[in-house]
Amino acid sequence: MLGAMALRMPDATWASGAIVGGAYRIEGLIGQGGFGSVFRAKRLSDGMPVAMKLLTRAGMLRPDAIARFQREAALAMRLTHASTIRVIDSGDVGNGMPFIAFELLEGRSLDSVLGAGPLDEDLALGIADALLGSLEEAHRAGIIHRDVKPPNVFLCNRPQGLVKLLDFGVAKSTLASDVGLTGDGVMVGTAAYMAPEQIETRDVSPGTDLYAVALVLAEMLTGRAVYRGPPIVICVDKARGLPVPFDETLRAGPYIDILERATRGNPAVRYSSAAEMRRDLLDCRASRPTMVSQPLPVPSRESAASRSIGGTAILTSPFVAADPRPPSARSATAFAPHLQGPDPYGPTQGIATPRHGVPEVSTLARTQMDPPAPVPGRLAKTVDADSSILVPKKRKRSAVVVTVVALLVLLALVASVVAWLLSRR
Repeated sequence: MLGAMALRMPDATWASGAIVGGAYRIEGLIGQGGFGSVFRAKRLSDGMPVAMKLLTRAGMLRPDAIARFQREAALAMRLTHASTIRVIDSGDVGNGMPFIAFELLEGRSLDSVLGAGPLDEDLALGIADALLGSLEEAHRAGIIHRDVKPPNVFLCNRPQGLVKLLDFGVAKSTLASDVGLTGDGVMVGTAAYMAPEQIETRDVSPGTDLYAVALVLAEMLTGRAVYRGPPIVICVDKARGLPVPFDETLRAGPYIDILERATRGNPAVRYSSAAEMRRDLLDCRASRPTMVSQPLPVPSRESAASRSIGGTAILTSPFVAADPRPPSARSATAFAPHLQGPDPYGPTQGIATPRHGVPEVSTLARTQMDPPAPVPGRLAKTVDADSSILVPKKRKRSAVVVTVVALLVLLALVASVVAWLLSRR
């Protein structure tokens, strides 16, 4: 039934001028992933520009596509934090095909910016603070993002310094009233940023997202992803409980204790909340001398973004502000640097490409795109309560575990290729 419906649906190349849901006019394609396409559109009632997300044919072939799409909209609409992508509307195009209208953002994804190297320390901490603020609200609402990574972090041109967390497509609600769509034994996320419990398909918690934030912060400070190489190797290393391979420059720096606590193998001994991690970052930064960035040469429009995201960047406000309110009450931009000059992030990015060999659906920099298809998989592991790493139940079975993980990741790659081929038809 669903497959036949998908074959009757037009591909995600809606003509300019087409009306969606009786309320929005399509203006053009912004970007397309394996399961979803995003179009620039305008609301007919007032001309408000939006980013319109629609399922592709490949997306419609997924048995849970419509339910997952609707659930993404429902979860995101609960959140109002300034650093969380805002859902404007959701509904039905016709023939059972859903749509989601997001706010249309202008700027660049963090993923594209990191291609130019590490960020200024204050800028990196400001972005991490904004992410933690967004996640603090989400976690209070019982929502675990499960896919925090640079392609899902957006740096806005307007207003300058605003950071947005995108893509709640694989978010999980921990509330008993919400029916889950991800079955047992399904691995969801991106290998380089997934916590061990995601790889082992165990229960997730706020600590799962904080694990990813720590890896993103480390990447911003060094310009290199903590985990690089084939996803299969990354999954095996995490499943075996190997220490997180932080760069030596980080180990000699002031934030290593925070990074290591947030990425412990045992979720029970990580930070208990985003607010707690924010406080430690603030305290750590406050204990260090205030840094003043030197002006950087202005790159051409065609060149890559500079280390501080293009333009002559001068940090006019330090990460630690004189604000008596608790971190949870502050604005998402309270600690974000003010970047001077027009268009501080350079040309608006269209689609960010995969990095470090991690297979990802092309990620739209202006709004959200769908994640890769979830892959079945479970590892039989147990947690040593007195240790920060995961320990196999029986060490003699470690070779079997590695083989199982290898096969599961191989199946994931095959599924991604098949989905891509279907979307090209």
